[in-house]
Amino acid sequence: MAITTYTELTATIADFLNRQDLTDAIPSFIAMAEDAVNSDDRFRVMAGVTRSQATIDGSQTDNFGQYFLPVPQDYVSMLDLRLMELPPPSRLDMVTMTQMEDLRQTLSNGSSPRYYAVAGGTMEILPAPAPGSEYTMQMVYYGKLPPLSPTNPSNWLLNMNPSVYLYGALIHSAPYLKDDERISVWAGMYNNLAENINASDGRAQFSGSTMKIRTRRRYR
Repeated sequence: MAITTYTELTATIADFLNRQDLTDAIPSFIAMAEDAVNSDDRFRVMAGVTRSQATIDGSQTDNFGQYFLPVPQDYVSMLDLRLMELPPPSRLDMVTMTQMEDLRQTLSNGSSPRYYAVAGGTMEILPAPAPGSEYTMQMVYYGKLPPLSPTNPSNWLLNMNPSVYLYGALIHSAPYLKDDERISVWAGMYNNLAENINASDGRAQFSGSTMKIRTRRRYR
């Protein structure tokens, strides 16, 4: 059976489990599979890149001389962050929160932002812009997988590789059904798919150049 929609996916999961009484549970298995994909670097190669803009407004600098912005709700990881006013557009460097603390001691607020750090759903910009100053910031980032639902029946992952969804959901079904022996079977299928996707992209993206090491999360 071809899997092209959310309804077909839920039906296929039920068929694989030979259970027709999991109508309420299967959406949770799918949602947990989506969470796993969002945190697995091996699937970044398939995801579409999102571009958005925001305004950095110096009047929003807080009483401690710090400037914070919320990251987009679908944010996973940054590819590029630039201020568009500075010719050419000036790229900001990403640092850790520890490095941000050290830089804060040496940089004076009021000059154009040069660094950023992301913690949770918040981004800090340093130096904090001076009151009255304003910049347009362009962010290019990997976004989360658009979740499937009856009202959003498909997305890029289901279109490109529905088996990832299938085996990802089946992994999470095993503890629910107290069928832990099946976890290794479903996880093996899932990890083979993920590694093949990653290797295929590596051949295309890094042909003739030095390969970059990726940090990977695996199911056990």
